Amino acid sequence: MRVLSSELRTLDDLFVYSLHRVYFAERQIETTLPALIASASCRSLKTDLAQHLFQTKIHIQGVKKVFQMLGIDPREVVCPAFVGILKEADDLAGEFDDGTVRDAALTAAARAMKHYGIARYGSLIAWAKQLGRNDCAALLRQNLDDEKAVATALIEKHVALQLAI
Repeated sequence: MRVLSSELRTLDDLFVYSLHRVYFAERQIETTLPALIASASCRSLKTDLAQHLFQTKIHIQGVKKVFQMLGIDPREVVCPAFVGILKEADDLAGEFDDGTVRDAALTAAARAMKHYGIARYGSLIAWAKQLGRNDCAALLRQNLDDEKAVATALIEKHVALQLAI
């Protein structure tokens, strides 16, 4: 069963296709996070999710710059895996009456979003370098570093919350 377009033949094609998918993911995070922030009961988690939203907006601008450098218009290519991560986050946000348990679920959902980004940006950076686009790799590296920092913060700050349940 062929999942990808038959137009994908080269590493450059794969790079651009994956860039469209990460753009989709970032745009979806931008629209999903406000509801997660509203669902959180812990002030620290609300703050961290708001920081995640702020960084997501910066990531979107960075990805748009990469598209601009490539001379390509950004468009969103749906990633079913990421849609599943978002659906789970949305489901979990409304599933638990206990704020502590809901916050633990929201933390796990936010970490899943971050790890998706870490995987995508890591691949995009490697491919950009292989394609001789170190300029693109440098911009994408900034996004990757932010993704890792937020994922670490979510683990370090909120793991005690999860362990306390």
